[in-house]
Amino acid sequence: MKNKLNILVIAAMAMVFVNLASCSDDDLGATIFDTKEYPLDKSAYTFPLDTFIKVNFLEPYNMKFLYRMQYISSDKDKNLTPASYENSSKLAVLTKYLWYDVYNDVAESHATFLKKYSPRIIHVIGSKSLNTSSGTETLGVTEGGTKVTLYRVNLLDPADIDNMNEYFFETMHHEFGHILDNNKLHPTTFNLLSNGHYNAAGWNETPDSVAYSLGFFSNYASSSYTEDWVETLGRYITRDSIALQKMFGSAAYDWEIVDLEDKNGDGDKDYSDYVYMTSGNVDIDTIGYFKEDESGNGEHKIYRRICERDQNDNVIKYEDKVENLDVAESYTNINVENYDVIEFKVPAVPHGVYSVTYVLDNGKEQTQSPVFNESTTCIIDVRGASQLTRLDFNFIQGVPGLMLSSARLIKYKPNWLMNTLGAKQLLEQKLEMVRTYMKEQFGVDLDKLRYEIQAKQFRKGADGKFLTETYYNPVTKRNDVRLLNAIVYVDPTTGKSVMDTLLEELEKYKKLQNQ
Repeated sequence: MKNKLNILVIAAMAMVFVNLASCSDDDLGATIFDTKEYPLDKSAYTFPLDTFIKVNFLEPYNMKFLYRMQYISSDKDKNLTPASYENSSKLAVLTKYLWYDVYNDVAESHATFLKKYSPRIIHVIGSKSLNTSSGTETLGVTEGGTKVTLYRVNLLDPADIDNMNEYFFETMHHEFGHILDNNKLHPTTFNLLSNGHYNAAGWNETPDSVAYSLGFFSNYASSSYTEDWVETLGRYITRDSIALQKMFGSAAYDWEIVDLEDKNGDGDKDYSDYVYMTSGNVDIDTIGYFKEDESGNGEHKIYRRICERDQNDNVIKYEDKVENLDVAESYTNINVENYDVIEFKVPAVPHGVYSVTYVLDNGKEQTQSPVFNESTTCIIDVRGASQLTRLDFNFIQGVPGLMLSSARLIKYKPNWLMNTLGAKQLLEQKLEMVRTYMKEQFGVDLDKLRYEIQAKQFRKGADGKFLTETYYNPVTKRNDVRLLNAIVYVDPTTGKSVMDTLLEELEKYKKLQNQ
């Protein structure tokens, strides 16, 4: 989840012009480029990348990878900047590794698939392509079924797999999906699955989780059935199993949009109220997104999962899991993983006033004061921690002698409203149609394609299973799990990462310059 919707409205705006010089019409032995030989200049700084492109893209696939910005064919209404040589080099080797090599391995017609359907030009640009009128960002453009333009190359970071997939490789598969669709049209029955839910003008106002609950793989998929088709393809290919599980999980619930209230009581309705809500015990499991009012009128919105609430709009939670603790034991090194709170109770309102100091293994250390002066219950938020490492009740005033009647760990669960549209089943139905189409029309096993990409991106153990790590998610306030990056992982036996190895081919061509 992301904190602000204006982060989420980023999407790939594809402009497809059908039947204009379709790649399927190419004679596989011909080329659309100037056939005159122009020898590469060994003295040029860019010689290694130029040679890599010629050897790995132009010669085998009749494709030009253009990293020198082509102003004449760029969007001249926007302030765009060229891609850096360094990041162009990284994107070029990664494009071969994560796109061309994978399709070559998976497609039944290995020798001809990419020659026939690959774009003839990939044009990369360094800066973002912002659409100021709509508040969106164009990530990629397909033109005439022959050219794909990719933006924000100067922000490429192989260390961040999620962002790399979101802004580059999903875009590549998305735009490639348009090219495939132009050559062999997807089944028209797909267009009817979400008929009545497409919103060409307001899709960017919809966060992804709300889109999932409507049966779309992204908010941009809800803009039209053609974008729905290629987003289903691109998202499935580039999302790991953990991300897909969360996606289908969000689709299982209904979502709503409500006005942001002054939750922290400071007299303003602003982002600080959202932070307050996601920092407390009440709404963290229901709040999905904060939507800032860009008009400046302060009419901010909250997108949230629908559940049972009281008259004050607070979530009514039920005890889902409880573990009773011995009130006589020492409260140190207690396993609190998978619980929300630790609750202490006294028999009645005591005569003494206490504070409580506690330390969690996620780095949280806090003193709550006072406790037990007017209440019989003290609750400590332990979300995101694995252990309560230390806890002390400190007498402040009154009559000393604290007696606890109970101590227990509790995991709460709201009474969610389950999705009534069957969105999860709809996502699965769309995916199955794409899966069948890719196999029957192009001889590509979609699941094998996805697995091969994941296997190149993420580390695997000796048993062949993907390796994971646990980390603290500041949005959910809980520990979360993610797969381990294989692209930048340095192998201790070789002292190199996959990224290092891929770039070595450019180094090989660099050595030719000195010969």
